[in-house]
Amino acid sequence: MTQPLARNTVLVLAGSLLALVSGCGNAGADGSKVEAKASGVVRYQGKPVTSGEITFNASNSERQVGGASAKISPDGTYSVTTFAGANAIRFAGSFIDNDRTLQYKKRVVTLKPGDNPNIDFDLGTETDEAKGPMYPSGKKGAKPRR
Repeated sequence: MTQPLARNTVLVLAGSLLALVSGCGNAGADGSKVEAKASGVVRYQGKPVTSGEITFNASNSERQVGGASAKISPDGTYSVTTFAGANAIRFAGSFIDNDRTLQYKKRVVTLKPGDNPNIDFDLGTETDEAKGPMYPSGKKGAKPRR
């Protein structure tokens, strides 16, 4: 009688371990550490930003990582390697001094594993949200918190 009980216990434990391991291998974009490369153009009121920095922060409750930053080139382009999934976007540079509200606007993009070209930003306009193959989650018309 103890042998079937022991066998069933082993099978249940093995099945649970298999489910746990397979779940970790496909933890989804928010928990994974699969790399994603994002590139695009940063504009301020329709004109390319000529200097500054863009930061993609992929941290969340399942994934604690530092932000990945890239310099914005004189033609407004950038390229950065971060993690797939949701990334909060922040900007730094002299163009921020012209419009401090740019610091407070919530911009989130969802990146797929691998290359994500044409993730463009047109800051300081009515449609100030990322353009490209991702999903912004900020609300239009929201006022910055102070």
